[in-house]
Amino acid sequence: MRGRGLAPIEAIPPAAAVLDASGAVIAANAGFAKLAGRNAPSLAGSSFFGDLAHRAEDRERGAALLNAPRPFAVDLTAPAFGARQGTFRIRIRSFEDEGARFALVVVDDVSEAERLRAEHANCAEAFEVASHVRHEINNSLMGMFGHLELLLSQPGLPAGVGKRAEILMAEMARIRDQVAELGSVRKI
Repeated sequence: MRGRGLAPIEAIPPAAAVLDASGAVIAANAGFAKLAGRNAPSLAGSSFFGDLAHRAEDRERGAALLNAPRPFAVDLTAPAFGARQGTFRIRIRSFEDEGARFALVVVDDVSEAERLRAEHANCAEAFEVASHVRHEINNSLMGMFGHLELLLSQPGLPAGVGKRAEILMAEMARIRDQVAELGSVRKI
């Protein structure tokens, strides 16, 4: 870690930070800083478990892990992280470098993933309703087309009635075409 610079932490896509043996943040990427509600340089020296973990049990567990006699790996879920509320999955993996112990912390905002899943479910439900409505409109239109065609095929139909039936057929064809456009909308 020492002398290698902080650039590699920026290459990790999710929110990530490196802690020293005391649990202090020594490097953090932009995603981690954003979740913590601070800029990355201001996180240096912050106690990960003291400043960023809100629950006492997370702080106590973190301190115990940092003092563990051998490398550790732990996954936990927290209801808050830094300045943010929600559901966060926190993965912590210890490692040693040049005789010193460090920990890599990766934080995922699970509440954002849950929000996207709920949004997708809402869209799927809307597509289902639209499909049902489209089907019902088409069924009714086909019945009306059939009745108007029967009416127009009757001998001796007064011209005014025939003209009105043709206008209705044209308007129904327009509705049919508009409803068909609903079928061109695809599920995500």
